[in-house]
Amino acid sequence: MLAALILGWMLAVMLLSVGVGILLVELLTQAIGPPGSEKAGGVLKIAVAVMVTAIVVVCLLMLGGRAFAHEAPTGWTYPLSCCASYDCRETKAGEVTERQDGFHVPSGEVVPMTDRRVKDSPDGAFHWCAHQAGLDAGKTICLFVPPRSF
Repeated sequence: MLAALILGWMLAVMLLSVGVGILLVELLTQAIGPPGSEKAGGVLKIAVAVMVTAIVVVCLLMLGGRAFAHEAPTGWTYPLSCCASYDCRETKAGEVTERQDGFHVPSGEVVPMTDRRVKDSPDGAFHWCAHQAGLDAGKTICLFVPPRSF
């Protein structure tokens, strides 16, 4: 969800930048001379360079210093190795069950207790990270489990 929002903003900024660039080129062409003249060609190159630089700078600012990991409802951040902004979520009560053969997750997959994808849950709740699309849709990336009671 967050990734789609960021990509939407980036697309809007790029389209706005292209529009401003086209307007800038038009104004400069009117002020300097017809297209094809040596002076207009140099100005066009400068305008395009400024536009591309602006797009790159805005995109980098929008991405900030973080990649696409997001936070769990209680405030801790899912590791980047588990999450691409939309892969992880806290599960509802009973969605993940612990049985003798491992953890049964919402997709029906069984994740063995000794599997490297099983991680300690910082907030004591189950959190399931799974691929959302493609050939691996529903396949577990990480499973955060609460500490076992003795």
